[in-house]
Amino acid sequence: AAWCQLDGGSGDAGRGAGGSASTRVDCVALGNPHLSLEECATLVALCSDGGGPKHPDVVVMATLGREIYSQAEAAGYVELLQSFGVEFVTDTCWCMLTEPVVPPTSKTLLTNSGKY
Repeated sequence: AAWCQLDGGSGDAGRGAGGSASTRVDCVALGNPHLSLEECATLVALCSDGGGPKHPDVVVMATLGREIYSQAEAAGYVELLQSFGVEFVTDTCWCMLTEPVVPPTSKTLLTNSGKY
C-alpha cells in the first residue's frame, strides 16, 4: 500500500512523526548501505506494476556502488527505473548527502536505511 502512494494511487504511506497518520511522502531514499543487484530487481518489479511513473512531487533516489550500477545497467534495470523517475547516486552514503539530493522542502522521508 505504501508504494501505491508514490505513483499516485491510494493507500496509507505510513505513519508520520509521533505515530500520526500521514499519506504524504516527499522523498524516498533507498540504499544505505548501497542497494544490491537483487534489490534493484525488486525495485524494478515494484515500479513496473502498471501504475505509471512516480508522482511528480516525490523524489526517489537510490544509492548504489558503481559496480552494481554497471550490472543493473547491463540488466536493463537502470533504464526502467529512470523511466519511473528514480534518480541514482553512486559511491556515496545518504548520510553524506544534503540538498539538492534531498530537497529542502522534504518533510517526510521514506527509507530502507538504518543509517539515515
